[in-house]
Amino acid sequence: MTSTLFSGMRSGFAAVLAALIFVPAGLMAQYESPEAPIVALNPNNDSNRAQGTSVDRVLFRLSEPVLLNAGSESLSAEPAPSGDAPSWECPWFKSPTVFVNNLFNSNNDQRPQGLDTFQYRLQIGADFITYADIVAGVMFTQGVEEGEADDLFGATQEFDKTSQHLTLYAGRSFGDWFLAGATMTFGWADSDFQIPSLAITGGNDSFSYSPSVYAGVAHAWDHFGFSSVAAYIYEDIYFDPGTPGTGFNTSTGTVTWKTSGTWFAASWVDVSAFYKLTQIAHTNVQFALPAGENNDHNWSTVGTKATFYPAQGWEAYAGIDYDLFNHNYGENVTGLIGAGYRF
Repeated sequence: MTSTLFSGMRSGFAAVLAALIFVPAGLMAQYESPEAPIVALNPNNDSNRAQGTSVDRVLFRLSEPVLLNAGSESLSAEPAPSGDAPSWECPWFKSPTVFVNNLFNSNNDQRPQGLDTFQYRLQIGADFITYADIVAGVMFTQGVEEGEADDLFGATQEFDKTSQHLTLYAGRSFGDWFLAGATMTFGWADSDFQIPSLAITGGNDSFSYSPSVYAGVAHAWDHFGFSSVAAYIYEDIYFDPGTPGTGFNTSTGTVTWKTSGTWFAASWVDVSAFYKLTQIAHTNVQFALPAGENNDHNWSTVGTKATFYPAQGWEAYAGIDYDLFNHNYGENVTGLIGAGYRF
């Protein structure tokens, strides 16, 4: 009887000891790298957002001649006294511009263990016209993200992330209607996770590269502009949780199609609206989706933007966009405030 009692106590003690050792270890393994599915399917993905801004910049630069002809004289900088191009311009470096964007995003992830976040991005960039009327540019993005999620055990997980992305972009028009181009984005990020109630912490460093190509049609009349552009965006992310041998890669291919219309209302303002369809074409990340759902996913985005030309060379703009038909994210809204200067 006593032997049986002590045997049961030893078995119970062993089970408790194993739980104390292996359950936290399992939780750490789970929370060292929970970001992969979040990044791949997040509609406000850093690389996708950078690519979208780059294409918008190319479209804006290609529409400048029409804007000037429509009466937006304030778009152009003060001309040189001689009426010729500035002395510093040359065939491969013409009409440079600089711009700054502030992006504010809030989203609600409805997946199991979904991460609700608030994101802020500061984008600083410059572009110019080079040989063959190609628009070429570079943009740096600094991002800050904070969020919370519930894990499988009902405990709250807190999430913090800082990121930096460098984007190179180029594009040009072919005739009066067609355009094509490419972008390349490199990213670095530092993410921290913690579950205060379980005293669990973890984190990731990550590096990403994301090439994209795009093509479409764009045309502008005296007071109206139209564009419809399709793009393919590939992103590869290497996650390094900090434990030797635990690093891994994710790869995701995304197809987007964006159609925009612009009204050049007056010499000092224009207003635009757009519809965008996004499709996750392929990925090696397994997502936590409702039963019967496929890992490939698509959603729509609608948005509007107003651009003002308050003085010669200056532009200032504000916009907002909102996702529709996204069953994983109940709410995903982004606000934009920015300004630019054309030399």
